[in-house]
Amino acid sequence: MKRVQYLLIGAGLILAGCGTENTEPEPRAAITLDHTFKNGQSQFAMNLFHEVFSEYGIEDNTHISPYSVQLALLLTANGLADADQQVILETLQLNELELDMINEELQTLVEAFSDLSHTEIETANAIWHIPELEVEESYHSMLKNSLVGEVNELPEEKPEDAINNWVEENTNGHIEVLLAEVPPEIVAYVINAVYFDANWLVPFEEEQTSPSPFHLLDGSTIEHPMMRQSADFQYYEEDHFQAIKIPYEDEGLTMSVILPEEGMFEEVVGDIDSELFWNGEWQTEHVDVTMPTFTYEAEYSLIPTLSVLGMDSVLLTEIDFAPLFGPDSLYKIDEILHKTFIKVDEVGTEAAAVTSVAIEETSAVVGKPFNVDRPFVFAITDEVSETILFMGSVVEPVVEEDE
Repeated sequence: MKRVQYLLIGAGLILAGCGTENTEPEPRAAITLDHTFKNGQSQFAMNLFHEVFSEYGIEDNTHISPYSVQLALLLTANGLADADQQVILETLQLNELELDMINEELQTLVEAFSDLSHTEIETANAIWHIPELEVEESYHSMLKNSLVGEVNELPEEKPEDAINNWVEENTNGHIEVLLAEVPPEIVAYVINAVYFDANWLVPFEEEQTSPSPFHLLDGSTIEHPMMRQSADFQYYEEDHFQAIKIPYEDEGLTMSVILPEEGMFEEVVGDIDSELFWNGEWQTEHVDVTMPTFTYEAEYSLIPTLSVLGMDSVLLTEIDFAPLFGPDSLYKIDEILHKTFIKVDEVGTEAAAVTSVAIEETSAVVGKPFNVDRPFVFAITDEVSETILFMGSVVEPVVEEDE
């Protein structure tokens, strides 16, 4: 039997637009989410970030979308029999909740994000399958009614073009090619795309940007374009780090920038937890911010990462996909890929992520100085729903061309 599934997430394309003179973010309605659900998704986000950082974060910049990976894994969980489903829910820290309730919470979150005044956070989901396969009606109904998804047949000729076109459309053209080809053993892809588009509440002035020193972990120094702004920000500090929140135009959406003191980068990053973002100890302070522009891509195979986080028993082994494809559907998750892009400049932030899960047959005023002139951590979060959308670390603020 041929049985392969790819799960793809194009997570959050954030496109920078024009600035605004408003200094107060657009108010938003409260989002009512279950406390266990919010805690679970925050804990999974931090577990994922810490594991990726431990594997890659000292030598390279990192960037992931926990929200995107969570969505991909939950789409997969909906297609699995109970025992295998529970393994994924435990990894996502959501095993205390019924899957139907988790789907309802996701629906609430997706609908709330799609109703923002100035920010686009749009979610698209799709099942692509060969004509010989048929998606179960119950899964189809869940996908359509709860997660705003669609079911499509893969064309016989150049099926990769159909998928790549869908990906390009749902990432605003930012991710043009996910698949070079669809191998003959592939029978289906489960795809999720998240599109995020936001501007800073107060843009940095481009004429203030100029080359300044940035100190690398090896002790060397490079010259890099640094943005500057002196304004009131939410500010927090502990013994070995400072942090600020740079707001976007809609209430609650911010980029947190965490700046460890010199020589404490690994230790500080290792101690970060989600409570840093949601605790009530941040204070409004006048801060002189100096911060690099940066643009880079990252790519990860998440099979080792998710194995460490608890999914080893459902990876690279035969599992039951009956809820997705009907009886006698024993498939193997063969690969989970996560590709991301991030761009931060004076106007805003642009980011994108793609995750694929492959299943195959068994086989001026002086303020507090906040000079980001050394390695740091960033997180794009929504405080209203307590959701970590993107998170990463920068050891060298490179500016790569976005092709």
